[in-house]
Amino acid sequence: MWENTVITNAGIELLKNALSGGTITVTAIKSGAGKVDVSALKSQTAVSSIKQSGTVQGVTKTNETIKIGVLFSNAGLSAGYSMTQLGIYAKGSTGSEVLFAISQSTTGKEVPAESAMPSWSLVHNFYIKLNNDVTMTATVDPEGYVTFETMQTALNTHTGNKSNPHSVTKSQVGLGNVPNVVTNDQTPTYSDTTTLVTLSSGEKISIAFAKIKLAITTLINHLANKSNPHGVTKSQVGLGNVENKSSATIRGELTKGNVTTALGFTPANQTDMTNAQDAITQLNSDKVDKADKANVKWIITGIDTSAKIIFSNCSEITKKVDKLACLLFGNSNGTTVLSVIRVRFSAEHVDEVIPINFGDLNLTTSLEWYGFTLNNLNAYGNYVLIAPPGCYFE
Repeated sequence: MWENTVITNAGIELLKNALSGGTITVTAIKSGAGKVDVSALKSQTAVSSIKQSGTVQGVTKTNETIKIGVLFSNAGLSAGYSMTQLGIYAKGSTGSEVLFAISQSTTGKEVPAESAMPSWSLVHNFYIKLNNDVTMTATVDPEGYVTFETMQTALNTHTGNKSNPHSVTKSQVGLGNVPNVVTNDQTPTYSDTTTLVTLSSGEKISIAFAKIKLAITTLINHLANKSNPHGVTKSQVGLGNVENKSSATIRGELTKGNVTTALGFTPANQTDMTNAQDAITQLNSDKVDKADKANVKWIITGIDTSAKIIFSNCSEITKKVDKLACLLFGNSNGTTVLSVIRVRFSAEHVDEVIPINFGDLNLTTSLEWYGFTLNNLNAYGNYVLIAPPGCYFE
């Protein structure tokens, strides 16, 4: 950096005197902001545009090489400058101070003002090779003398300071727009959006929050929608075969064919009903002769869950009708049961018995010649079996 360093003409005269037994004493080292042509450096008598005087750190000699140290600081410097010249001032055993040597830089060294960078400093060493017969000393200011140990301690203290010794601001580190609040307390701003789209990596927080708000609002509205927003069909809920008809409509659509299909047999026509009524009338007239018989039978079950039912006037019944229905109802352990028992006759005996069960009852039947046996009655139950008028039980 300090590529142009020369001993001035006045410095050469000091050297001549020193070779004759004189002494050269370094009195000052000054910096300047000026420049001259390199060829004119030897004839300079003072540093160009002097800005500061450094603190001489001492003069040491090793063989024929003399080392002169100097310390510059910006204490009290109100304005920065570019250091382009460094000059060593010295005097001989007699005579006044002269510019002994000078260095000039083509690029310069920037020196900041104290307000811009407090505690700035620069240590510079001059190396001059002279004859061993030359004696050179320096005038050292004890207040400005800094040993290597002192500098190392100060450097370690400064580099270990984690309390922002340079007063760096958030703007200087590129965070001028970031609020000084914890993440949970930040209040981001954003503009609403009307288009539901996915988040994209790298997009601004304001855009991302707008998307999130719309997504959450859409979800809340969807959850509150009770008007089948997914278009679920009756097949999807297992009711594909059910018609959307009220009970009244279904009752109005019942036909004889539908009833026949549901019952499993064809109901009697008007003539059959008339004959049945005549038979019932006749049977009722016979009740005088059957005072010891009844068309109601009480059934009480215990462990045995079956009961045999015998018609006492089976031959008389078959003279008038070929089929009838008995009603069984009762209660078992608090559960109400109900069953309709269809009985068909043939040749004065029972030909077929079919129970139609309702509720919690799994009643089955088996044929007897003049009746039937009820099976699978609930244990410990009370039942009533009722036959049509004119039909009697043993």
